[in-house]
Amino acid sequence: MILVKFAPCTLTLMLVGCGVCGSNEEPAAMGPGKSQQKLAKLVEALDALDRASHSDASSEVVRDFRPYSVRNGPGRAVLHLAGCADDMVLLVVHGLDGKGSKSVELLPGERNRAEVLWKPE
Repeated sequence: MILVKFAPCTLTLMLVGCGVCGSNEEPAAMGPGKSQQKLAKLVEALDALDRASHSDASSEVVRDFRPYSVRNGPGRAVLHLAGCADDMVLLVVHGLDGKGSKSVELLPGERNRAEVLWKPE
């Protein structure tokens, strides 16, 4: 019974203590603030990482976006830029498996809808 009363506080402390939570304003603006050339280089770098033919140069391009984490999945990569739980700011790179078109999409957490930042011309 006592645990039920303190459970919301515990969850709040866990999220605050994770170091990633906080304002999503800057990271949400950072994605669209990147040039089309930098976004294209990000796609190339993640494509190389997906094929396991990465180099230090491709890693440097990814680090420029300052992600907390990078997850590779089938045909896509997800860069976690800020936030926690259901209010994360993510950059999702699609089309890394050669199936479908390549694109970079910003998922700005709870604040707004997804926005396509880059597609090849």
